Amino acid sequence: MRRPKPAFSTTTSNSRFPIQLVRLRSGSTTTTTTTTVSGKVEAYTAGKSITVLRSDGSRVTYGITSLSSVPEGLVIGKTIVIVPVNPREQVVRTITVREQ
Repeated sequence: MRRPKPAFSTTTSNSRFPIQLVRLRSGSTTTTTTTTVSGKVEAYTAGKSITVLRSDGSRVTYGITSLSSVPEGLVIGKTIVIVPVNPREQVVRTITVREQ
């Protein structure tokens, strides 16, 4: 099935859930929510896993696969944002380093 092309798209976000609203040419609207996790890198094994210390003091570990997008030079102590493959799995889709 072909997806209709949007007439316009807007993106809003709060600290955890960027939301994209897309109004289709048909007049209907779809909503997409993206879950992100941010914090400081506490442990990192290239190609395997990353553990993040979040601002609330909790730790979360994500798996890294060959499909994960990880920036070069990622090291312990960097502040990052992780976008998971989906909210129910702790597998990295992308990691972005935040400038400090």
